[in-house]
Amino acid sequence: MQRSPTKTYSNPNLTSSDMVTMRKRKQPDCACNFTSFSMEFKKAMSDLHTDFVNSLTQINENINNVIKKDLENLSLVTSEIKTEINTLRIENSTLKQHIDDLDTKYNRMTQDLSNLQESVQFQAQQCESIESKVHNMEATLKKSPVDPDYYRSLENKIDSLEQQARNNNIEISNLPERRNENLLTLIESIGSLIKHPVSKNDILAIHRVPHAQVSSRPKNIIVMFSSRMLRDNVLSAYRLSKGLKSEQLGLSGTCLNIYMNEHLTLNNKILFRQCREAAKKHSFKFVWIRHATVLARKSESSHVVAIRSPNDIIKFISNQKSNEQ
Repeated sequence: MQRSPTKTYSNPNLTSSDMVTMRKRKQPDCACNFTSFSMEFKKAMSDLHTDFVNSLTQINENINNVIKKDLENLSLVTSEIKTEINTLRIENSTLKQHIDDLDTKYNRMTQDLSNLQESVQFQAQQCESIESKVHNMEATLKKSPVDPDYYRSLENKIDSLEQQARNNNIEISNLPERRNENLLTLIESIGSLIKHPVSKNDILAIHRVPHAQVSSRPKNIIVMFSSRMLRDNVLSAYRLSKGLKSEQLGLSGTCLNIYMNEHLTLNNKILFRQCREAAKKHSFKFVWIRHATVLARKSESSHVVAIRSPNDIIKFISNQKSNEQ
């Protein structure tokens, strides 16, 4: 017995891929696990990236803060350095000015010392000249006798030489003494008061001299000027000022009248005093000194008479009396 063949139905329109699709496949469990792992990994990487960015931001802020603080500290230090530099510049300028002042004072002192040496040398030469003349006169006197008039003539010549050595000098009297006084400063102040400025370079020497006799009055001051013309100009300015008082110089104590005259020899001082006493006694109005010569005048309309000896005083008084008669 033959079996009939089984009928097979086929769809000629189906493709092989459709046939595969139509089959029901079973998905493996590892696929689900991989997807979950992938999402967790992405989330972890995202969190890591966020943390990394936040860390970088924080580090950047910290760095900026540190840099800012360092810059502020640097600015403060720079400001302090600038201040110190300016202070050093000021101190350096002050020190340089002080050194310049010291140099100026040193140069002045050197010049003053040089002038003083020249003055001392000049005085020494004058003394040597006078001594030589005195020795020659003594030798002459030993060889032959001389009458009294000749002696007086010699004394007058010696006095004249001494007076010539003082022609540049002024004698200031009745100026109060002070301990550690600066005579150069005083004479500069006097020059300002009499409106005739006097500088240190104008003065060759200045010192106080003791009185010939014991006295309570201040010691006189001798000022040697660099020239006779300057000495005369200072005296003229003093006379035009019509007096000078100690209080004008800022000197405390009793106010005293300060007098300035030519530096006279002892004989001329005695003659000047005798003439003033005679003028007071016989009502002479004017007695003064000009170029180491005593001058007298009875009144404004009278003639000026030079007094060179006590005999001239007697003659002057006699002539005035005879004129009045």
